[in-house]
Amino acid sequence: MRKRYLIIGGLLCLFATTVVAEGAETLDGVIEPSMTVELSSRIDGILEAVSVDVGDSIEKHQVVPKLESEVELAALEYARARAAINSDVRLQEVNLAYGRRQLSRIKELHEKKLSSFQDFDKVETETRLTRYKLV
Repeated sequence: MRKRYLIIGGLLCLFATTVVAEGAETLDGVIEPSMTVELSSRIDGILEAVSVDVGDSIEKHQVVPKLESEVELAALEYARARAAINSDVRLQEVNLAYGRRQLSRIKELHEKKLSSFQDFDKVETETRLTRYKLV
């Protein structure tokens, strides 16, 4: 009978070792990354999208988070419109300066009877129109 207990006891030890060995293959744990990096933005804002998930590898200069940018886009459009207006104003200023010089020359020629009234009237009208456009 004693022999029977030893055999059963031996089998139980063998079975327990097998179970422990099998359990050792599936251990819970935490894997630490080889490198962690903190990301930040030059401006504060609300995240619109994040293009990566936990565990993804990222490349240098890859856009990871995207901030909401409606306000910045509106400001950009405003600046572009303002620049266009400023360039139109400068263009009209140049045209007006040219028209005044041309009017001065044609006026001298007209006073000396070297130019027709029609030419004088045309240059004077163009100069006035340019002045109104500038205003």
